[in-house]
Amino acid sequence: MKPLAHWMAAAVLAVGAGVAGAAEVLLGPGDVVRLSVYGSPDLSIETRVSESGAI
Repeated sequence: MKPLAHWMAAAVLAVGAGVAGAAEVLLGPGDVVRLSVYGSPDLSIETRVSESGAI
């Protein structure tokens, strides 16, 4: 198998593993959402859901 194919297979498995543990959560006004991007802390953010439901 080519190196790129190995990386792609690993990525698919990693994404699939994260989905298996996911749960449905309903967010409401005032809730705090934190998004963390692994390896890119400058893209991470913490914000509050507005009264209109916008993030």
